Parts: sequence; C-alpha cells; structure tokens
Amino acid sequence: MANESVARKEFSLLGKDSFHVKIRIIALIGLVLDIAILTLELTNVMHANTVKHVTDSITIALLVVLFARPNRTGILAFIGIAQCVINIYYGGHILGFLFYVFGLGILLKDGFFRSNRALKIALLLTVLVAVTLSQLWTFSLQRFTISVVNIALASAIVFAFLYLFHDTLRNLYREKPVLDLAKGGLTDRQLSCVRGCLEGKRIRDVAEELCVSDSVIKKEFLVVYEALGVTDYRELQYRLENSRVRFPERPEPRDPAPLGRPDQEAPVEGLKPIASV
Repeated sequence: MANESVARKEFSLLGKDSFHVKIRIIALIGLVLDIAILTLELTNVMHANTVKHVTDSITIALLVVLFARPNRTGILAFIGIAQCVINIYYGGHILGFLFYVFGLGILLKDGFFRSNRALKIALLLTVLVAVTLSQLWTFSLQRFTISVVNIALASAIVFAFLYLFHDTLRNLYREKPVLDLAKGGLTDRQLSCVRGCLEGKRIRDVAEELCVSDSVIKKEFLVVYEALGVTDYRELQYRLENSRVRFPERPEPRDPAPLGRPDQEAPVEGLKPIASV
C-alpha cells in the first residue's frame, strides 16, 4: 500500500515542474531586460516618451504576476501583442513584428485558435495592419513604406525558416513522455473526462456526453487535476497534448454461461451419463 502511494505521488508530479520552470525563466529574462531598458530610458540614454515609460512599467508588473502565477500563459501573449503595437507605432517595425510573432506563438500554444479561428485571425491581422497604417499620421509616407517593406521581409524570413526547418523542429519535439493513466487510479467517468479534454471538448460538452450535470463533471476534473499534477483545465490540455497518453485496457467481454441450473456441470465429451439406480 505504501509503495502504491509513493508511485502515485511520483506519477502526479511528473512533468509539472518543467512547465512552470520554463514560464518562470521566460518571465525572469523579460523582467531583467525590461528593467534594464526602462533604466536606460529614464536616464535619457535611450530616447522614449511617457507612453513608452508607462508601457514598460505595466509590462514589468505583468511579468511579476506571471512569475508568481506561471499557469497564466495568456499574459505572455498580451505582452507580445501590446509591445508589437507600441514598437511599430513609434517606428520599431522589426522589433514590433518579432513581438507580434511571439504573441501569436503563445496564443497558438495556448489553444486560442481552436474556436472561431477565422474571426480571431482576422482580428489579429487587423491589429497589425492598423498599427502599421498609423505611421502615415505619426511619421510620413516614406517612413510608412520602409516599415511595410521591412515587415514584409521579416515575414518572408520567418516563413522561409519554418518552411526549411519545420521537419527538424518537429523531430525535436516528436518524442513525448508516456502518460500511463492506468497508474493514476482514475475511474471510468474520470477517464472519459480526460478523453474529452484530449479531444478539445469543453466541460459542458463532456457533461452532456455523459448525461450528468456540469457540477458533477467539475468535481471529477478536480480529482483528475490532483492525480495528474495540474491546476486547471488549460494546464491539463497542455499536459495531454505534450504526452503520449495511454489509457487502461478494457477487459474483453466473456461468453455467457450455458443455460441450466447453476450447480449443474457441463457434460464432458465422450462420456455417457450414469443411469440412476
């Protein structure tokens, strides 16, 4: 019994720290860079205005929140898109575009485009086009043309890199750790919840499929979170998508027993029944 509890503890902690550590490292690097940039701006080493000071200060505050709550990956996406808008508006087209690509990557990893994909892509493209067009009023037609050309060249470079090396990048992450759910002690209903999450379904959809209320499924998911070492539904999706999930094998159905009295044995082939005296 003690060995089983130890095994379950190791199973629940598998893969939890790596995700949080990566997010915290990114937040820490961003904090160091942003504090250094803000210091240079305040000491007039780098030219900046009040809007840039406020934006950098808000970014520092958000990175502190992200360091404390590493499961809030949406903060990274917001920082990327916000920095894209600020940098392109003030003429930093290449840096702004890199922030834009970074924000899109976080949104893609976070499952942002699973629903209403066309609308969300159109909205994000509109943000990029609108902030680029704003340079017509901020600067001049020549500066706007330079920005468009540089963003187009940067887009071509990113596309060429992904096109040439997508196989190599995919192979780097192809080997995923095995997540053996047979060791988690989950019930059939909880395993059905895991299947629904893996298929990208909402909690309401899982509840309707299992013909129970949303509150029942939420309680089942709480047990799943504890068993798999995650904190919420989003982190569970991330864990499942980055693992080779192995569900318990179901036993094969047996043939029904022959009709007759329960205590009556089946006749053995080749033997004749003994006549009663």
